[in-house]
Amino acid sequence: MSLRSKFTLSIIAFTAIFSLFLFKHWEPLLIDLERTAIIDGEKHALSSLESSITQALLAGDLDGIHQTLNHQMKAHHYDWDKLTLLDSEGHQLFLSVSSDIDSSNSIELEQPIRWENNIIGKLLVTVDLNPELSTIKDHITHLNNSLLVLLLAIIGAIFFILERLFRRPLIILQQAISDIEKGNLENKLPELNRNDEIGNLTRAFNRMQNSLMHSQKALENSLQNATESKTRYKSVIDNIIDGIIIIDEQGLILSCNLKALEIFGYQEGEIINHKINMLMPSNDSKAHDDYMNNYQSTGAARIIGIGRELKGQRKDGSTFPIDLGVNEIKVKGESQFVGIIRDIAERKKIEQSLISSREQAEAASKAKSEFLAMMSHELRTPLNGVIGMAQLMRDGKLDDEQAEYLDIINDSSHSLLTIIDDILDLTKMESGFLKIKPEVFNLEELVDAVQTLLSPQAKEKALALSVQLTSKCPPLLIGDAGRIRQVLLNLLGNAIKFTEQGSVTLDLKCELIKEGAAMLTMAISDTGIGISDEDQKRLFQLFTQIDSSATRKYNGTGLGLAISKQLINQMGGDISLQSTPDKGSTFCVTLTLPLADEPDNAV
Repeated sequence: MSLRSKFTLSIIAFTAIFSLFLFKHWEPLLIDLERTAIIDGEKHALSSLESSITQALLAGDLDGIHQTLNHQMKAHHYDWDKLTLLDSEGHQLFLSVSSDIDSSNSIELEQPIRWENNIIGKLLVTVDLNPELSTIKDHITHLNNSLLVLLLAIIGAIFFILERLFRRPLIILQQAISDIEKGNLENKLPELNRNDEIGNLTRAFNRMQNSLMHSQKALENSLQNATESKTRYKSVIDNIIDGIIIIDEQGLILSCNLKALEIFGYQEGEIINHKINMLMPSNDSKAHDDYMNNYQSTGAARIIGIGRELKGQRKDGSTFPIDLGVNEIKVKGESQFVGIIRDIAERKKIEQSLISSREQAEAASKAKSEFLAMMSHELRTPLNGVIGMAQLMRDGKLDDEQAEYLDIINDSSHSLLTIIDDILDLTKMESGFLKIKPEVFNLEELVDAVQTLLSPQAKEKALALSVQLTSKCPPLLIGDAGRIRQVLLNLLGNAIKFTEQGSVTLDLKCELIKEGAAMLTMAISDTGIGISDEDQKRLFQLFTQIDSSATRKYNGTGLGLAISKQLINQMGGDISLQSTPDKGSTFCVTLTLPLADEPDNAV
């Protein structure tokens, strides 16, 4: 079918569809829109009467109502057929009827009369839509006729334009393209001085011809650029600090960079197309072949994508450690394997040196700990003798001055013994010899014993030392009673030491957290000097005290709290602190212990 026939059929079809739409949909739509607009106008006119009618009803002015409604009826004599006013009980207060009522195209509108949200009346009007609609239909008919005439004129103009602007140029283009199809690439399409699709099509064909003429030159330039890119790529690969070797599925070396040749001591021609096994010790060569066969048959990768340390073999036969990472790539559907190789011989020497240094340091630390432990034991023996002799002398006949001297010797000896015990515990912790020994013990008896031991110190300073049980604790628990006693003695002893007046309290609470276990919370509170936020950060460090001045009032090594925290941590618990300077401190020990079922074993 020719373009002219296609244009003609398209125009006829478009005209028919447009006419059908115009008479089937357009005209009814316009009439409906105009009908809606008329009704909205009548509603507005009716609602405008509400205010005046409301005032007249409230005032009981029936004459005013009749006068107003008769005036409205006359103003709308051409479209209002009937106007009625009813009061709130439905009684008719006004009625006006047109002489010629035609109900074929009329509607009834209603307007409530309200006063303070109450309906006090109702206006009813019957509107005849025929006059307005008749006029509108006449206008629409004239408009439709004008549109059809205009459409026919436009269609004729379009047909003429299509014939002149498209069909004739396309015939010329068709002939020129036929010449190009026959191989006559020298003849260009005629230039049409137009800025539309036909002109663009002509210029596009001419550009295509120029592109074909320059394609060969562009291809040559591309090949040259590819060669330059390959050279740059090889230069980058050759200057990487790691060796790179590419092999195929049979283990043949396809390519390598200069660093790989340097690592293994070969020239490029000596390894290309040779088996990769030549770069491995003999005992690893067969393992590599077995691995490659297994990977190709099962797909199970043990090196690819993971990396590992292996042995490499140089050209001179010497072996050295390498770090090897392997990845698989696909080239034209075939697998190739890229190996990244790094000589780690120097790194291994450094690592071995570090291991040796660490072992020496550990040996020195162990020797130090063993020496301190031995010295602690050696010091305890004569010190216990001094304490024993002082006690024997205290039982004899002494004057007051001699008794005072013996008390000083006894107190100093016990202080020194405490320091030696702390150092002994510290050395055990550092050497890993301090062990937690769980046993069945009675918690209340343990706390009573601690209170009994510390009561004289508290009494000497006129402090109130008390123990509070805020919840009933199980009678028997399993734990290292000696270490728990040591921690309580340390914390309560510190509380008494740093409190000049007031009280020291041990608040004990147990909570069953799961079957067969309880969480023990021991809060040691005092009204002493307190601890600042800055000092709290270093309080649990070894050999640290909050008062480091040369004339500090309180004695101690700074080991007690650090050892207590490590003991509680080793038993699976924790120690926390809340303190305010000059208002006191609270150390809270939390520890989870199993419940005991054998009361006979309690200690």
